Amino acid sequence: MILEAKATAVSLDKNYRPVRIPAHIKSRLVLLLRSEESNCN
Repeated sequence: MILEAKATAVSLDKNYRPVRIPAHIKSRLVLLLRSEESNCN
């Protein structure tokens, strides 16, 4: 049983430097994670 899990995602450019994730993509990820969370309960 998994009680808690955390993850960190980083978007890299072609030179392997971290870049900001655009706001519209962040909001879609949040929606996806919330829907996954509600499906698990």
